Amino acid sequence: MLNALKKTFLRPLRQEEASADHRRHPRRAVVLDAVIYAIDYFSDVIIHNVSADGFMGEADVELTIGEKLHLTLDDKAFQTGTVRWTEGRTFGVAFDTPLARTGAGDDDVDYGSMPEHKPRGRRSMLNIPARLNLGRPPEPATVQNVSQSGMLLETAANVGAGQHLLVKLGDRSPVAAVVKWRKDDHIGIETAEPVGILSLVYSSN
Repeated sequence: MLNALKKTFLRPLRQEEASADHRRHPRRAVVLDAVIYAIDYFSDVIIHNVSADGFMGEADVELTIGEKLHLTLDDKAFQTGTVRWTEGRTFGVAFDTPLARTGAGDDDVDYGSMPEHKPRGRRSMLNIPARLNLGRPPEPATVQNVSQSGMLLETAANVGAGQHLLVKLGDRSPVAAVVKWRKDDHIGIETAEPVGILSLVYSSN
């Protein structure tokens, strides 16, 4: 099965392609559906509390209900969420995918103290700095080749050289990247962290 997977998704570049390829890492041809988020600005945020389902934070940025954002503590791992409410500089976000929790059970559910309270994930009180990556709505893309340090994507999204992106493939966490060049509907991106090619293919199909 692994050999068939390699033949299908990890076809080596043709000789004429390889001879013109002077990148740091060899590229493999793939065809993977992706979603890209153009990051137009960054904002520092203080996380006041967090649960498996979302967080409450405070930042010097104007957010709108329904806006998509990406939270990161280290610029390597990102958690995507949707703004549910705002009150001045304070806001609440629901994660698109719940945070992984171990030993989940009744102790991780807050049933509230009043009859009208709805059960929700138990919140941990914090006061830690993080960063929000914010930008335009997501755009579809197709990954055409990939290496440990970059990708070639086909997309109609209005992005150009120097644009920061988050690339999401399947259920994987978004990959941070920067656009290095654009030609017609193709962009070449450099990823901030090494890409595991086999795990990428497995989790995207």
